[in-house]
Amino acid sequence: LYQPLAFARVRPEELAAERDRQLQLCSRRARAVPTPALGSAPLLLSGEASLVVPWLFGTRNRSQLTVYAEKRRDFRIDTLEIAKRGHGVTFQVQRRFGRRTYVRLVQDNTWVTDQELKFLDASLPESYRDSVRGEFLPKYSTHRLQLAGERDRRDSPLLTTRGGLQVASAEVAGGPFKGSTSFTKFQATAAWFTPLRRAGWVLATRVRGGVVKPFGERKDFVPSGAVDREVARVPTEDVFRLGGVNSVRGYAENEIARAGGLALLAGNAELRVPVVGLFGLELYVDAGNVWTRPEFIRLADFAPRLGRARLDAGDVRYVYGVGGRFNLAFAPVRLDVTWGAERGHRRGAVQFAVGPSF
Repeated sequence: LYQPLAFARVRPEELAAERDRQLQLCSRRARAVPTPALGSAPLLLSGEASLVVPWLFGTRNRSQLTVYAEKRRDFRIDTLEIAKRGHGVTFQVQRRFGRRTYVRLVQDNTWVTDQELKFLDASLPESYRDSVRGEFLPKYSTHRLQLAGERDRRDSPLLTTRGGLQVASAEVAGGPFKGSTSFTKFQATAAWFTPLRRAGWVLATRVRGGVVKPFGERKDFVPSGAVDREVARVPTEDVFRLGGVNSVRGYAENEIARAGGLALLAGNAELRVPVVGLFGLELYVDAGNVWTRPEFIRLADFAPRLGRARLDAGDVRYVYGVGGRFNLAFAPVRLDVTWGAERGHRRGAVQFAVGPSF
């Protein structure tokens, strides 16, 4: 859950000419929410300041310089958790092609200045703890270059009734950009919103995919005994996880693959039905999973395991549900009830959310 702490946009008189610069300051906080699977959800505290130049050197290229600082706890398994503090700077240039399409080039630099390892199992022997501490990086840096593109043909980003949204990105970290880690990362998302014959009825569908591939000198950012050896080579903030009100509902935030993985596939289908006034219903099916490595994906993983009490790590999670929806002016407010095959998800899981599922 994100709560704005402060937001200000400053345009000094000496910079306020048309096409000139803007200074933006903001901070945010994500509070931990207790869940049975995680104990508590990831905690994020961050603040940033950005300098925006809408017309770089008089061209149609929009540039942005952002400096940020953050504190996060985004890795937790049964035996240990990792908390970290860091700061960074991002350079971004964006070029629009018409009103609905843009290409963006981003160069980001992150310095994690402090990592704290906390053991959660009191029975772990001291010799094991010493060995884990010995291979643990107390600090590291990530330098990356990302190329991303977006095509947005939606009639509204919050109360969408028609159109589509396609986003794709490719990035490389380390290598020629140095830093403590080296990997490539590719992601793509496509969503379509189709109005049906009945007035106000909308069929919304989405597919997502992503893959991370580490390369170069081996360094572990998580104790290699706690996760897959290849996953350990990628910082915890750059691996994939699933679960939550905007991915596979019925699961807590990031509950699927809590330790992270290097391959992701997910899909959603949702029928949005108006009932009366601002109130409507949504009937949905979500499916997805995160695999530790892309080569571990098997065709058999996609077969629904409806009779199984507990799913294997490679099995795709299938859920279905129904939700109430108030289409308010600022965003839809949702209350979803979800059922699934996995133990703990056969009964309806109730989740509250502000904003569309996708």
